[in-house]
Amino acid sequence: MGIEKFWKITIVVPVDDGQTEVPLLPSDAVTASSSLGELIDYIKSSDPIGRTGNYIGVYGLNIRSGGYTPAAGATPVKGQHGRDEEGLCYELITYAAKTVTDKEIESFCNEVADRHPWEHPTIEIEEIHSWVPE
Repeated sequence: MGIEKFWKITIVVPVDDGQTEVPLLPSDAVTASSSLGELIDYIKSSDPIGRTGNYIGVYGLNIRSGGYTPAAGATPVKGQHGRDEEGLCYELITYAAKTVTDKEIESFCNEVADRHPWEHPTIEIEEIHSWVPE
């Protein structure tokens, strides 16, 4: 074992409008984001995505903020065309061994997009190195 290559998949998930508290503990966070629970459940059922060694359904949760401006042709869940919008989001992070194929990663991302409230979900995929115990 030792150092191994993995895919790191980060899904940006919006906090619901009007939510003033953004809890970090996943069991509490699902109350702040109506789509978060379904996405976590999907990760838990997506082995080998979400697998790290002998553990399945592995995920992490961070808070992040951001902004955007809906352009012509967009159908935003929040905001209006040509007006700046900002908000709080969760970063839902999971992993997959580098042996998982691009096609499997793409299929996973398509399924995530089907469950995501945004018309253009932000899904970041990067190759990382991770230490794995022997």
